Parts: sequence; C-alpha cells; structure tokens
Amino acid sequence: PGRPQYIGSDMHFTCGFEVRAFHCDAAGTLDVHLKNDLKRAGYIFLYVPGCTNDIEVTVNGEAGQEVEVMAMTPQGGLKSVAHVGRVLKIWVVIHGMRSEEDGKVTVKF
Repeated sequence: PGRPQYIGSDMHFTCGFEVRAFHCDAAGTLDVHLKNDLKRAGYIFLYVPGCTNDIEVTVNGEAGQEVEVMAMTPQGGLKSVAHVGRVLKIWVVIHGMRSEEDGKVTVKF
C-alpha cells in the first residue's frame, strides 16, 4: 500500500499494454506515460498512497483535468475507519502526436 500502482484502463483490452513508462519519485509525484502513436480517449485507474494530501493531476501538460476518487482503501480490513490510499479515475485524451506531453499523466499526491 505504500507505492502507487497502475490498475488499468478502458483504452486497451490488456489493461496495461498502453503504458510506455511509470515512475514515482520520493516527493510524491507520479508520472505515467501512455503510448501515443494512436488517437484514443478513456479512463485510467491508479492507486496512490495517502489520504490527507490534496491531489493535483496534469494530463498532456494541462492542469485541472477530470479526476474522481473511486475508492478509499481501508487499513486492516473492511470495517476499519483508517485509510491508506485512494483509487483514482482519470480521463485521458491521446492525440496521437507522439510528442513528449501527449499521453503523459502527472499526479502529485
């Protein structure tokens, strides 16, 4: 529960093949680079640890993108009131331009 995870998407039937790179630094910044050779749009689902910090999401270099907290992960069981992380649903549009920013999702948590 202490590290971000790529859960999947609705953009590719393998739910992971669309990822080109996935990196998180110690400061709590997660960068997900999706393959950008084709135009497509859809949701990606990410797990990020922690529940008290605000979340900032940038998609294709633009802040203020659609993000929804789908779930809070409980610590120690379903009846626990303490949470250790969040599952995020983020809308992504890939323009197929193959630029560095196209298909890049950054989450600060």
